[in-house]
Amino acid sequence: MQRKFYAPLIVMAAIMVVGGIMQGQAAKKQADAEAEILDMQAEQERKQLRRDQDDLSKEQSRTEARQRALLAAGGGISDGSDLAILTETSSQYARMNHRLTDDSTTRSTLLNTKASNTRKAGNDAQRSAIFGGVMKGASTMSGGAGGSGGLFSMPKAG
Repeated sequence: MQRKFYAPLIVMAAIMVVGGIMQGQAAKKQADAEAEILDMQAEQERKQLRRDQDDLSKEQSRTEARQRALLAAGGGISDGSDLAILTETSSQYARMNHRLTDDSTTRSTLLNTKASNTRKAGNDAQRSAIFGGVMKGASTMSGGAGGSGGLFSMPKAG
C-alpha cells in the first residue's frame, strides 16, 4: 500500500531540488548584474579622472602662461619672488592633481571591491540555495523531520 506514495514523494523531492537550483541561479544572476553595474561605475570613475586631469592640466597651462605674461609685462622675471610665484603655482596644481588622483582611485577601488564582494555573495547564495533544495528534497524522501513515512524510512515494527 505504501508504494503508491513513492512516486509523489520522488516528484516532490525533484521539484525541491530543481527549485533550489533555480533559486540559486537567479540569486547569482542578480548578483552578477549588480556587480557588472559596479564595475561600469568604476570604469566611469577612471574615465572621469582622465578628463579631470586633462582639464586641470589645461587650466594649469593657461594660468602659468598668464602669470608669465604678467611678469614679462612688468619687466620679466627679475628676481626670486617672480620665480617663487611660478614655482608655487606649479606646486599647487601638482597637489590638486595628486588629490584628484587619490580620491578617484579610492572611489574606483571601492566600487571594484564592492563588485567582487557582490559576485562572491551571489556565488555563495547559489551554493546555499542548491544545497537547501537538495536538503529539502532529501528530507521529503526520508519523511520529513519526523523520519516516518518517506521513501527511505525504516518500516515500523509491529
